[in-house]
Amino acid sequence: MALIRITYQGGIARAPSRSNMRLDVKIQGDLVRLVPYAAHHVHKYHDWMKDPFLLEMTASEPLSLEEEQQMQVTWREDPTKATFIVFATTDTETEDEMAGDVNLFFNDDEDTANCEIDIMVAEARYRGKGVGREAVLLMMSYAVTHLHVHRFYCKINETNEPSLGLFRKYDFLLLDFRDKAAGAPTEAPDEEAAKAELAAVEAQDEDDDDESDTNEEDTNRLLYLISLYTKPAILSTDKEEWIRKPALLVLLYEAIVSQAVDYDYAPASELIENKRKYFNISQEGKSDLDFLREEELLNGLKLASKSYQPVTCYQISEKGQELVAKLGKADKSPIHDMVTIPPRSAYAPGTRNLLRVDWDGHEYWLVDADSGYRRVSSVTETETVSYVSSAYVPQCLRRGGRPTLSNAHRAHECGLSDSTIKDQLDEIISLNSVSLIVSEFIPFGANQLVQLNCNLGSTERVQASSLDLYYKSNIGNIVVEDQ
Repeated sequence: MALIRITYQGGIARAPSRSNMRLDVKIQGDLVRLVPYAAHHVHKYHDWMKDPFLLEMTASEPLSLEEEQQMQVTWREDPTKATFIVFATTDTETEDEMAGDVNLFFNDDEDTANCEIDIMVAEARYRGKGVGREAVLLMMSYAVTHLHVHRFYCKINETNEPSLGLFRKYDFLLLDFRDKAAGAPTEAPDEEAAKAELAAVEAQDEDDDDESDTNEEDTNRLLYLISLYTKPAILSTDKEEWIRKPALLVLLYEAIVSQAVDYDYAPASELIENKRKYFNISQEGKSDLDFLREEELLNGLKLASKSYQPVTCYQISEKGQELVAKLGKADKSPIHDMVTIPPRSAYAPGTRNLLRVDWDGHEYWLVDADSGYRRVSSVTETETVSYVSSAYVPQCLRRGGRPTLSNAHRAHECGLSDSTIKDQLDEIISLNSVSLIVSEFIPFGANQLVQLNCNLGSTERVQASSLDLYYKSNIGNIVVEDQ
């Protein structure tokens, strides 16, 4: 039987993904261990259910030992139920350590992601000690990860204040109230407000899904863009085609400007031919490049330029080609229109040659050698930055101890700029045990540590050279897009 360790800090944690684990998994926490309800647990469970208090709290009927044993078999085989015994220990599973049980019920045939959860701490000595709390969190984490549950609900006796308090603590909403005598639902005091809050949460979930779809669309288009300029060798006679990272960043910027992808960008310093140049770079696009590398949809190659600077090259993988083949025209057309000569251009209208990225020492150009078409890219034209800063030089480096110049009188200029941020960010980051390191950097030349990391490639996701024996023996078959 497999053992999963799930830890949590301030919320629900995710366990390693694995399917069909309901019958062969134990869930280990910091205080408790959850074990599937088995035949050797029945005697202890039967003793628990003789207690009138537990029968009332769980709305259960007393059963004989034989009926309890048959019930255990039925529940074990029922795909709509998952029952675990809670052991108040992390290393043993003796009968004395049995504290209660926790259950999942999938009673909604129309929504399999909707699940009922309940918890019973049968042993009085374990109540109020965090056993039930951890068991609920572990069970919810297990359900989200392995059973694809998105929504939980529970049914609790109105007099069971400890359970009501536990689930309220984790933002469960009171949506239905049933009178025990009449057996009919009545309006809860805050039912309308709770339903409105639940509807708002569901609407937010739908918005998040829409945003996720947009992000996936941009990632697919980025992959298609790379596929147009690169290809892996299938046969020994084929050429390996790669694209350098600077050329890809130029094309990515052009895709943003033409609204082919929905990324933000901001100026950042890049080294081009041993010179620093400000470049309009999309950090979202770079993050998606990392994601495509992690998913093995792109290959990476580390090379040295003519000026002995490391440069990363990208190439679509065979796995990536399979994904691109499934993309529709709606994803391909905006990218294809961006990397080809405009239809109404005087230069060879109607041709579908790919525009190549060229650096002339001052600016980047998109060119087509066959037709003579050229247009300059504005990737190095930085926009107005909406902040004003003043230079700071340590006292020991100031000439004669004079104060440095202040630009405080220009602070009003910050309000004159326009924001180009398109995303509405609502992330909340919580930090525990934060340590701040404050230091002064004295500008005596290049930062050698940063330069060492750059030369080693450790500042990139592709940290080591991918030039293996295959490429060394076939170096003549490698084609790299210029710049």
